[in-house]
Amino acid sequence: MIKKRLILSGQFLKFVEVLESVEVQMPWDKFLEATELTLENAKVFIQMLNQEGAKIKFDDQNIYSSSFKFEIHIAINLIKKSESCSYHNEFGIEKITNRIDRSILEKRKIQIEFKNQNKIELHPLRLVYIDGELSVIGECLQERILNYFPLKDFLSVTLTDQFFNSEHSPIVVNEFIQSLRVVNGQEERIILKVYAQDQVNLLPEHHYLGNPFVTSNGEGDLIWAADLELCDDLFNWLFSIKDKVEILDPGHIRKEFSLYCQNKKAS
Repeated sequence: MIKKRLILSGQFLKFVEVLESVEVQMPWDKFLEATELTLENAKVFIQMLNQEGAKIKFDDQNIYSSSFKFEIHIAINLIKKSESCSYHNEFGIEKITNRIDRSILEKRKIQIEFKNQNKIELHPLRLVYIDGELSVIGECLQERILNYFPLKDFLSVTLTDQFFNSEHSPIVVNEFIQSLRVVNGQEERIILKVYAQDQVNLLPEHHYLGNPFVTSNGEGDLIWAADLELCDDLFNWLFSIKDKVEILDPGHIRKEFSLYCQNKKAS
C-alpha cells in the first residue's frame, strides 16, 4: 500500500532521525532543511505517526515533541509492520498475473495453491485491486458464490483445460467490488485534468473505475473522474502519466503523490 512504501522510504527514516533531536521545539525552516522535506510531506509523516498514537504537535512556526521516546517506539513499530507486509511470491507474481488474465479471457478454471498449502478450484472473473492488494475475484466451485483472494497469498496457479460459464454477470461482479470498497474504506474519487488526452491511457490495468465521468472545461481541457482503489499501483500509473495530467482533487492525494514522486526520483 501507499503508506507502506512511504514508511519504508529513506525520507521517513531521516524524518525520525531529525525528530529525535527535537527536545522541546524546532522552527519549521530548520526542521525542513534538516529533513530535506517539504512542509506538506513532513505533515504527511506526522499524520501517520499520530494516527498510531503519537503526540507530535506543531503550529505555523514550530514543530514540537513532548514525549519522543513514545514516538520512536511507534515509528519502529510502523517500520516493522510495513516490512512484514512485504512479500515475495516464489512462483512469480507476474507469471501468476498472466495466467489469471489468460484464464479470465478464455473462461478456464484454475487451481490455486496457497502458501499455507491449502488448495482450491476457482472460476476467475476479475483481477482487480482490493484493499490495496492485487486480487482475483471468482466463483468458488463448491459454494457457487463470489469470493476474492489476494495474489500475495498464492504459491502457484495452474491453468486447467476445463471451461466454464459463470452464473455471475459483470454487473454482479461490479456490485461485489463496490460492496468490498465500502467495507475497506480504500476508495477515493480522483479528479484529473488531462492535457494530452490522445497520449494518455485513462484505463489503468486491473483497476475498477467506479462512477467514471468525463467532461471538458472552458479551455478545452479534458476533466476525468472516477472512484479508484488506493494502492501503490495507482500511484505508479499516475507517475507514468504525470507530465500529461494534473491531480485536481482530492488535495491529500495530490500531497501524497508529490512525496511519491520525490521517492521515485531519489531511488
